[in-house]
Amino acid sequence: MINFRYHLVSLVAVFLALAVGIVMGSTVIDRAIVDGLRNRIDQVEANADARREENQRLESEMSRLDRYIDASAPFAVTDRLRDRDVMVFALAGTDEAPLREAVDLIRVAGGRTSGIVWIEDDWTLEDEDVLQQVAAIAGVVSTDPKVVRTAAWEDLATAMQPVVANVSDPVDPTTEPPVPTTVPATSPDLVDQLIRAGVLRFETVGDGNAVIGPLAGTDVLVVANSQLNEDSAALLLTVLQSLARSDVPTVAAEVFRTEKGGADRGDGMAVVHDDRELAAAVSTVDAFELVEGRVAAVLALSDAQRGVIGRYGYGPDTQPLPEWSQP
Repeated sequence: MINFRYHLVSLVAVFLALAVGIVMGSTVIDRAIVDGLRNRIDQVEANADARREENQRLESEMSRLDRYIDASAPFAVTDRLRDRDVMVFALAGTDEAPLREAVDLIRVAGGRTSGIVWIEDDWTLEDEDVLQQVAAIAGVVSTDPKVVRTAAWEDLATAMQPVVANVSDPVDPTTEPPVPTTVPATSPDLVDQLIRAGVLRFETVGDGNAVIGPLAGTDVLVVANSQLNEDSAALLLTVLQSLARSDVPTVAAEVFRTEKGGADRGDGMAVVHDDRELAAAVSTVDAFELVEGRVAAVLALSDAQRGVIGRYGYGPDTQPLPEWSQP
């Protein structure tokens, strides 16, 4: 006969079985989960250790390659600029260390350069006094900063034009043609005046002369950072167009800055690449912050007098170095 005690015992048995099942099941599941998580953690740690070892190996290899590149740079440029005068211009705010190293490399290549000519922000000519001074130096009557700025740079570029000496001796057709020589200019008074006006600043590097050398027959390297504001881009364009119109062998280079949300490599050289005439007259380097970029700039300067123009670096449509040629 089924009574209340039977139902009570049955209910207690059911709940007890349920509780035991839950406890046993959760214990088994927890152990499986813990074992699985432990295995995954062990695997992640092993992968991290492997990646750490690989990164250390790659860093060591990169360090060796960097040392090799640094040591080989002088061999790559030796005699490439022998007995040539080089003027290094840089827009204000450009990273200084690569510029000083480039000056040293130009000297290793046999070039003559005293230091860096900084193109100051005052070239905007927003200051009335500076505008009047530069207008007087350039010999123009204008209150338009663009007109005055262009006139001053045209004068500078004209002063840097190669001056070919007259060759009066008869030429023997069976021999190599004579190599034109350049007649050095006198003291670069124009640069000195612009320095006094505050739009240029001269910085001696190393054991360079405290004064700027001759202007005539000078090769020119112009350097800027990769990210340019509107005024800097316009000024760089004026400088390069003036030099190109005067047939001054010119190389433009950018110091690329790896900044979040910053310019892409090569953006600083867009002023050259977007101008058809400049692109055909001025070589560019988009990796001047690297020793290989500075080597490329020196080699490009060497090629410039032969009319060889190229785009060098690691950005789009570039090659690391100019094609090899006998120095």
